[in-house]
Amino acid sequence: SVAVLPFVAMSSGPDDEYFADGLTEEILNSLARLPELLVTARTSAFAFKGLDTSITEIAVKLGVAHVVEGSVRRSGDQLRITAQLIRASDGFHLWSDTYDRSSADSFGVQGEIAEKVAAALDVVLDQEQLAKMHTSGLRNPEAFIAYQKGVEAAALAHETTALGQIEGLAVANQFFERVVELEPEFSAAYFNHGDYFVHLIIASAELGSSAEEVARAIELVNRDFANAARTAETEGDRLNATLEQTLISDSWLRMPQLLTAAARSSDCISPSWWGALPAILDPSDDALTLWKRTQACDPLNFYAWVNVARTQLGLGDFQSALDTALRGMEIVPHRQIVDELFVAHLAMGQTEEAWAATLRYTDEEDRLLRNRMTLASVKGEVVKARELGDQIVQQFGTEVFGISQHAVLGERSRANQLAADWEARPLGSLELLDQIGTGICGAPFDLEVTPNFARLIDEANLPWPP
Repeated sequence: SVAVLPFVAMSSGPDDEYFADGLTEEILNSLARLPELLVTARTSAFAFKGLDTSITEIAVKLGVAHVVEGSVRRSGDQLRITAQLIRASDGFHLWSDTYDRSSADSFGVQGEIAEKVAAALDVVLDQEQLAKMHTSGLRNPEAFIAYQKGVEAAALAHETTALGQIEGLAVANQFFERVVELEPEFSAAYFNHGDYFVHLIIASAELGSSAEEVARAIELVNRDFANAARTAETEGDRLNATLEQTLISDSWLRMPQLLTAAARSSDCISPSWWGALPAILDPSDDALTLWKRTQACDPLNFYAWVNVARTQLGLGDFQSALDTALRGMEIVPHRQIVDELFVAHLAMGQTEEAWAATLRYTDEEDRLLRNRMTLASVKGEVVKARELGDQIVQQFGTEVFGISQHAVLGERSRANQLAADWEARPLGSLELLDQIGTGICGAPFDLEVTPNFARLIDEANLPWPP
């Protein structure tokens, strides 16, 4: 097992840091293609960028035995790249080397470094694997840098509010479009480009988008995911793009076979929108395998911890779900993991512990009130629960009071009305899926009020109620 940490840019040119990040990612991707290695995903490996954290501490947090680190110095057209493979348990350098190259021939270095790291870890490479290491990935320096800028912009966008996300993703897409222009066979640029349109479609009502604008966005996102699947270099990337496209389509007939293939793939897949589907609607051993593999290779991805816990809850393994959520809060604290911790305590009948966990990890007033409301409902304190519901709406507005909150209060007709309203929106099935995931009472609405969603559930052969 190995993590490739972001190489340090030792020079201060305007794009030197992006170049170093790109080189790091290419080495990481080359190693990730070897089934003998568990390689930490970019999301988790890059979380330590710029931090003064020891190799031992990083390795423990990422769950790896080895770490690759290095540096890049650019001077005009010349590069000096250093790299070393370190055994985390004792800090011993298993391998290190320095490469002096021109910018024009720098892209062979990533394959050489990956090859040397693999050899130091006793991984025997065949000719096909060697060829892929030395020829895959981006080869155009401008595309190399543009992609890193796009990834950075997209990550920043996802940290903002809904409409702010759309604005930020539009900025990111300018970089991804430049990548595609220069490297039309680069799958990741298409995949990331498509995310903007998913957000745009979901927010179309708030944005006042016309039917024509929505139809165009649907056309473009389908084109992006189809291109991402077509150009994918690994089976995991192809499945990820195909599942994403299937989820936003008007037919889920392919979903069962795709989900099975994803669960059985040995690749590190970090699901986006589609990943909640098996965890929420069809918790199974396959779903648990999928999310545990993501958790292992991308341990600082909070969404993996959320969905491992969700799947364990769905399988009735409440103690494991509780343990997962507690460990997740140690590794990558996030409010959605707190939600699963709260539900796990309730599933075990531990109402006092559920409230104690809320107080320990939550300082958001709306979430505190929602959990108080849920606890009151669980205890049969109906009047108190509805008073708290009224308080939430008065303080924070109706937008924080979704289908699952009405269901918790037993307001079935209101929950059904909201579900029908969401189904009428473009990609309303994604919001319905999310509302089911945040509920704790099975089906938060009646399936007959959402006939299109009911058809999708039937086509995918998914159980109901959750």
